[in-house]
Amino acid sequence: RVTCLLEDAQYLPLEDEVVDRVRIVRTLQHVTEPVLVLQELRRSLRPNGLLVALEPSCSSFAIEGIDGCPT
Repeated sequence: RVTCLLEDAQYLPLEDEVVDRVRIVRTLQHVTEPVLVLQELRRSLRPNGLLVALEPSCSSFAIEGIDGCPT
């Protein structure tokens, strides 16, 4: 089962250790306190849960400049 949340990542409305997996993509670079976000995600993860955080670099992610990044 998959559940998506649109919430303040620093204050998730979740109990401790209730989430099996978390995926966060291109988000941490936009928040003022990324460490707080990661701590909150970790708090919500069950023991042995999986956290995947992807923050690709614009310069290494560009394909022929079509994504607005300089090539």
